[in-house]
Amino acid sequence: MKYGLMQDYPLTLKMLCERMESQYPDKTVTTRRDGAFFTASYRTIVGRARQLAGALAQAGVEAGDCVSTLMWNCQEHLEAYLAVPCMGAVLHTLNARLPGESMTRLLSDVMPVVVIVDESLYAVLAGARLPASVRLIVVVRGPGDGRAVRQAVGQAVVGQGGTSAAADASVEAAMPDAAMQPVAAREPGAARPAPFGAASSIEQVAYEHFITAGTPLDRWPDVDERSALGVCHTSGTTGNSKGVVYSHRSTVLHAMAMLNVDSIALREADVCLTIVPMFHACGWGFPYASGLAGAAQGVSWRQADPLALVELIERTGATLATAVPTVWIDLLDRLRSGAIDPARLRTLQRLPVGGATVSADLIDGYADFGIRVQHCWGMTEVSPLGLVSTRRSWLSDEQWSRTRLTPGVPLVGCEMRVVSEDGAVDAPGAGASAPSGGAGGPSGGAGGPDAGASGPGADASMPRDGASASRDSARVGELQIRGPWVADAYLDPEAPDGRGGEDRFDVDAAGRRWLKTGDIATIDADGYVRIVDRAKDLIKSGGEWISSLEIESALTRHPAVREAAVVAVADPRWQERPVAYLSLAGNWSGPQPDFAAHLASLLPRWQIPDRFIVLPELPRNATGKLDKRRIRELAGGAG
Repeated sequence: MKYGLMQDYPLTLKMLCERMESQYPDKTVTTRRDGAFFTASYRTIVGRARQLAGALAQAGVEAGDCVSTLMWNCQEHLEAYLAVPCMGAVLHTLNARLPGESMTRLLSDVMPVVVIVDESLYAVLAGARLPASVRLIVVVRGPGDGRAVRQAVGQAVVGQGGTSAAADASVEAAMPDAAMQPVAAREPGAARPAPFGAASSIEQVAYEHFITAGTPLDRWPDVDERSALGVCHTSGTTGNSKGVVYSHRSTVLHAMAMLNVDSIALREADVCLTIVPMFHACGWGFPYASGLAGAAQGVSWRQADPLALVELIERTGATLATAVPTVWIDLLDRLRSGAIDPARLRTLQRLPVGGATVSADLIDGYADFGIRVQHCWGMTEVSPLGLVSTRRSWLSDEQWSRTRLTPGVPLVGCEMRVVSEDGAVDAPGAGASAPSGGAGGPSGGAGGPDAGASGPGADASMPRDGASASRDSARVGELQIRGPWVADAYLDPEAPDGRGGEDRFDVDAAGRRWLKTGDIATIDADGYVRIVDRAKDLIKSGGEWISSLEIESALTRHPAVREAAVVAVADPRWQERPVAYLSLAGNWSGPQPDFAAHLASLLPRWQIPDRFIVLPELPRNATGKLDKRRIRELAGGAG
């Protein structure tokens, strides 16, 4: 007998959408916007997604066409999350914090037919050069069932200091009421109208008018599970942003994995707050996973300050919320200072946190208030979750106290391995192997395992790994990953098959493809991955590698340190030396501490930074992560 006799059930977003509608129609999504709350049921949201899909189809959007969104977290964005892929089109989420030039390039990568934009971001869109493919702009002019038309607040010339009054004038000038008219319907398959070459000639319509004027889709079309669902661009920390194309199959499997009890463990009884922007790696997958699980949801339109989050947590009864560490550091400062009553967070149980290293202080600080911080690791290319910190049954309390600081173990479905510069491979449950026979070979610019050098002047090809001294089998090298929701190529619009970025993948002797993550890591005997550093962030001093992450982790153990970033500066004697940039905790009232003395008990002397520079805030990139590129520029100009 060659094949099983089971049904071939397609793993598409249609299944998720229909499940939300049939199994959890009364679950809700609550949006906090400008201090007001707007709530809609899953029944309403899926119904409105059908209206949006019908309107897009009548406007000429066909299977495979791209629809871009430039929006904050809100109900309408979730409606687009559902409608666009379910109708067979491709969703492209634009980062609202990007400058116009970057936005122009990303739009030209995907050539969207329609752009859906929040009115507060209209000026941002106007600052980009739209490709000729765009023939319709749909403007979301306010959330909630009333859909009141609101003025844009503080968004004129976003990021350039425009006043609220200037914003209002700018947006109103750009969006005359005459432009807010319905577009003519077009029969599917009919010849397309000539594309518009200038933004001023593109048709525009208000979102509510657009979806109510269309005929809702009463049945979602059948879509191949391997067809494109959406495009997200990487944050571009190592160069230009690269497009990652998710499929229906990869997205549904990723959502299913997030429901696993040894993963995020999302369940129907949860209320999930997606605070991470929905334009970043599909909101880390939480909107889709919550819909699949039947969990209620809450989102905050643009605001992620502590008071706004506490209001949303209280209003929704949130049980978990997800964002980058900075968001939770700010809230923890307020809890510790007494500015926020911990009783207001009585329903909150856990915080899956990613995007940067999670400190022991953050984990322990929230544990004091009965909230579990769960360290996660991922990247846009991994949909994005690849590792989740979860305790394995055989670990002692002492082992877990150390291991909990790692980003954890691979989600079910993902495989990890570490490949050193000489091609030797380490993988969970297996010792170091012979060199990989993969095409192109491993990358990362770092060498083989440390040979035991003890300080600058002794040549070593990889960073010292103090944590792995007791596990001699742990090899240090570039982390590689494969799995059903891991990218197999990057989007290259110039390539005939659309595939690019071949240098970022490795092929092993069995013909299996592995994504090179660019992270330097070890995998211990229990399967836990420890990120030593990004390959580009390693510091080579006197022939010895220094991990910037290890120094940053040690610095954040000081009660005065809110955040830390360590970068390399050129040194005439040692080639490179570390310099630390820090911001202080909001509740710190004493003099600036002696950070070198603090590190002396935690690190070898030669790893201690030569300088410690305190800033009010550390620079961030468009996705909210610490911007080490900008910090390196500061360090280079600091002499």
